[in-house]
This record gives sequence, structure tokens and C-alpha cells, in this order.
Amino acid sequence: MKKILSSIFVLYVFLTIPMLTVNASESYPDLDQVPWAKSEILYLSNHGIISGYPDGSFKPKEEVTRGQVALMVIKDLYPEAAPQQSNPFVDVPKGKYYSDAVRVAYEKGIISGYPDQTFKPNAYITRAEVTLIVDRAYSINREGNPQGFTDDHIFPWAQESILDLNSKGIINGYTDGTFKP
Repeated sequence: MKKILSSIFVLYVFLTIPMLTVNASESYPDLDQVPWAKSEILYLSNHGIISGYPDGSFKPKEEVTRGQVALMVIKDLYPEAAPQQSNPFVDVPKGKYYSDAVRVAYEKGIISGYPDQTFKPNAYITRAEVTLIVDRAYSINREGNPQGFTDDHIFPWAQESILDLNSKGIINGYTDGTFKP
């Protein structure tokens, strides 16, 4: 589980979760752009959690959206789940590649939306948001008393999740002591 959690977070920070599938047994030709993440990309690809583009590329330097992260988590934890409730978000139309995953993630308490009944599935996700999602999805239990980061208070709603994941070594900060949530 720690491998999947770490891989998901690494991929969130620097990579995209493409919507279309290519053969995961083949290496994506553009992974040389991120040699430090190649094993995580291939691991998640081989487990059907992420995929590449039809041209065989992975496009590892593209940003990740909120809808893509919801899809990735649901593919890992609830791959056969279907939404059971009506759609709570006005901006998550039926039929999009992420629609069912967003709805299942909401039903499972993994994600939440905004007061205006939106989820903003196409917005790029922040480090703070993905930390909260991973903490909720995998029920991370904090170990010890982690120091935290000099800027983890910027998003108070994610501060506990940042500490939870940091205590397990799932996330790290920058050399200047920040997390840049």
C-alpha cells in the first residue's frame, strides 16, 4: 500500500493521468524526462491505475487535474464501484472519463466539492488537495510527532493530512523547510 500511496503522490506532483490507454508492458518513450519516476509510472500503469496516450507517450510533465486524481484513487480502491446516488456536482456531466469516479469518491467521503455545488474536475490540483484526498482514501494514521513544514498552515483544512502523510514518509518537503501546499 505504501508503494501505491507514494507512487500516487509522486505522480500527482509532476505527472498527468492520461485518459486513454496504451499497452503498459511497453515503456513510454518520454519517460526519460523523469527517470526518477519511471518505476512508479510503470508500476501504476501495469496495475491499471494510470495509462498513456494513443501515440504511446505518457506526457510526464503535464499537470494533473482534480478529476484525474479522483479517477486514479477509485481505480485503485474501488475499480468495480458505480455511483449509487444522484450527481451532487453541477460541473461533473455524465459521460466524461472521470464522472463516475468523482461521484464514487464523493460517496466514499474521499473528495468534497465547493459551496456552489461544483467540483472543478478540470482544475489543476494542489499539493494540499491531493494530500487530503490520499489521507482520506487510505486512512493514514500518523506516526510519532512530525515536525511539519514552515508553510503547512497556509491551508489549515489540509494541515493534519500533510502531517499524517509526512509522518509515514509518503510526502516530503523542500530543502528550505516548506511543503508548498
